[in-house]
Amino acid sequence: MQTIAIILAGGVGTRTKLKEPKQYFIHDGLSVLEHLISRVAFFFDQIFIVSRDLTHVLVHEYDNVAFVSSGTTRLGSIQNGIQAVDNLADSIVMIHDAARPMIGKQILDDHLKALKPESATISVMRQSQGVLIGECGILKRFYSHKSSEIYQAMLPQFYYGVDLRKHATKIMTANDDFDIPEILQQDLTFRLVEVDHRAEKITYYEDITRILDVTKQDI
Repeated sequence: MQTIAIILAGGVGTRTKLKEPKQYFIHDGLSVLEHLISRVAFFFDQIFIVSRDLTHVLVHEYDNVAFVSSGTTRLGSIQNGIQAVDNLADSIVMIHDAARPMIGKQILDDHLKALKPESATISVMRQSQGVLIGECGILKRFYSHKSSEIYQAMLPQFYYGVDLRKHATKIMTANDDFDIPEILQQDLTFRLVEVDHRAEKITYYEDITRILDVTKQDI
């Protein structure tokens, strides 16, 4: 069974206040996107970079990397990536975000180990404190970690390609990748894979150096 990575790299990244999208920001000689590719290329038979910029030049050559046009929405980009996969039914597919560049072998192995027939996996980070839910600045609900297991949803997610094809109509009703587990939880068992700082997302400019430098040795 072939392993496929769909990496979403079509965002604008306005919160970083950079001139270019954050996935193309150069740090230590490589774009944020290529930092990710360099860490996961060994693991996948094919990597599809779903991007607005199909002319982005990678410093290194990768025989298993191809660029695919992004959609008008994040879900549209996911669908474009899925459609690019040959023999989807015989594939294991990772959905990931170029803004989370520091995942590596341990996280990938953990997902593959957890993935079972008629299931999918989703990365989560355990919350050590309670979670507050507010509305218009007023506390509405408090979840204590003492009474339940509370996690933050993260990426990557792993799916069997046959399930992505089987449930394609339902997936089309999602807004983005984090809606897919909710939509499909009656059809698939979603197994939680706990991840650490290596799955953090670059949101602001300050995150680039913090995430890339702190974790660059954690393959």
